[in-house]
Amino acid sequence: DALVLRNFDELFDDDSALWGGGSVKALYTYDWTMARPPWGKNPPTQGGFIVAKPDARTFEALVSVVRQGDFRAGSGWGGTSTGNYWGGMTIQGLVPYFFEKLHPGTGRAVDNCVYNNMANNPRSIGGFDKGECRDGTKPPATCKDCRLVELDTVKTTHFTICQKPWGCTSASHLSCPYCPLCAKFHKRWFDIRRELEIEWETYDLVGYTGDATERRGMCGKHKDGQRGYKPVPMHLLLQNKTRSRRWLASWQPRR
Repeated sequence: DALVLRNFDELFDDDSALWGGGSVKALYTYDWTMARPPWGKNPPTQGGFIVAKPDARTFEALVSVVRQGDFRAGSGWGGTSTGNYWGGMTIQGLVPYFFEKLHPGTGRAVDNCVYNNMANNPRSIGGFDKGECRDGTKPPATCKDCRLVELDTVKTTHFTICQKPWGCTSASHLSCPYCPLCAKFHKRWFDIRRELEIEWETYDLVGYTGDATERRGMCGKHKDGQRGYKPVPMHLLLQNKTRSRRWLASWQPRR
């Protein structure tokens, strides 16, 4: 349920300062929406975005932590309060515990408005500029609001708060704080699906009609009378032997 909008090769550049000359083994984003007071402490990582540098020792050490299983009810991993939130017993608590508590300096958070943008509220109260910044930022400084960034600055999005495009919900007409950006994310998802189907020669110009333009007619009334998401007609792809061979080949590992 994630979508790549722009190239982010910079995160795979070993010479980038992000990797700390080799000391950093993982890049990830924080999910401050799940954080608990005191604000700015024990930030949850977001399980939808992690760039890991292959390293056998790091892997073995991480597996060892999982096997030890020192997760405590009410106080999280190792009693540090890390992981005392949704998803904290697994990846969203394990990553910050390992890379920031057990091995500080070996993990680094990147801008969650650029990578893994979920259009989430950075504050403790709904709306805009209300409550405290969950990342611990204190006035007069303010925390960055990922709901207000321009679409062309976002490199990947994660459909959580925005819900899934194939759920055929529309945010374009709503007034909620996250709806405008979510509508843009959904529209881009359907645009990319349309581009893919045109390439596959499965795009149904007749069938994809009668629906909101931002969804490219891929939601709405089906020929059988049902309403909802119209899946990619894979049978059309498979009927085209040349296209199907190319599609199947694209899934094979490169040597």
